[in-house]
Amino acid sequence: MHSVFHIRFLLIFILSSCFSTYAQSEDEPFKIKHTLRKEHSKYFKFDIYKRGLDNKIISNRLDSLSSKTKSIWTRKDSLSFAQTNILAGNYDLASHYYSKLSINSKLEEKNNIDLLCLMYLKKEYKKGVTKIEQDFTETALNSELYFLKKIIKFQDSIIDIHNWYKSNQSVFIFNIDSNVRLTKKNKEEILAPLKNACQALKTLVFYVHDNDHILSRAFRDIGYTLENHISLTQAYIAYNIGRNYNKSDKQLIEDLKRIKAKLINKNYTIPIFRRYFPKTKKSRFNYEILKEKIIKEQSDTIPKHIPNFKSNHTTFDLPFSPDLLMPFGFLIIFILLIIFLKTKQK
Repeated sequence: MHSVFHIRFLLIFILSSCFSTYAQSEDEPFKIKHTLRKEHSKYFKFDIYKRGLDNKIISNRLDSLSSKTKSIWTRKDSLSFAQTNILAGNYDLASHYYSKLSINSKLEEKNNIDLLCLMYLKKEYKKGVTKIEQDFTETALNSELYFLKKIIKFQDSIIDIHNWYKSNQSVFIFNIDSNVRLTKKNKEEILAPLKNACQALKTLVFYVHDNDHILSRAFRDIGYTLENHISLTQAYIAYNIGRNYNKSDKQLIEDLKRIKAKLINKNYTIPIFRRYFPKTKKSRFNYEILKEKIIKEQSDTIPKHIPNFKSNHTTFDLPFSPDLLMPFGFLIIFILLIIFLKTKQK
């Protein structure tokens, strides 16, 4: 009876609280909470920018190729070894292998671009531009190769000019009227150059993990175009990636403040740019150190035992069968429960 009284009291309290809240809400104006929404970007969305490969994948590739007899290596093996050494940071070794291979720039486009990226990483900008001009007498306007050449050529032009980005120069120039917005009719004209520029950047981003003011400015140029013609959300991502490559660019900080204010004003969600541009590990892959570690582990003669957590088996002689332990245990608990309930009733 005592417990029933408590339950009734609790129910009355809850109902009275609900009624008072409802009565109070009638005196106050009904408020609608604003919820954030995603900006609809039908024509352009950033893909995830892949940044190198995991060290385990690189080491497995190199181990697999190193264990293979050089006399039976195929052309594919040599190209794979050269490209994997770019990822491992062994640029000289990669250059050595590429120098022994004749790459057809038109039929082996990916391998050719990997080689151009190696020249970029080694700061051989003139060599890279010359290679493109020799391989292709004409570079198609606004193609991926066109934008890749733009980046390499720009690097060469400012190689001895520090803080050039403060003069507000552009790496990519998209000739779009400032009053034009993206529509179904003009989408190909606007989007094709933009997507090819992003693809050229994606190629370099795969290899370039250190500060790079040219890549930073190229992403800013894309961000500016997206902001004014296509999407605020995608522009925010572009500006953030740009800042990742140059944290000293104050113009990019202003760009980010401006675009964020626009997103908040339109009640759009702020995108998490790391979903599109993941972090890389700080420690750089070093194949020689890894090989030394493997050799050391293989030569380690200290025996490794699996710990035994089981206790030593000890036996006790009981005056009765062990099978009776559980029934007796339940019986004792039952008796104690009856005694406890009788005592409480008194």
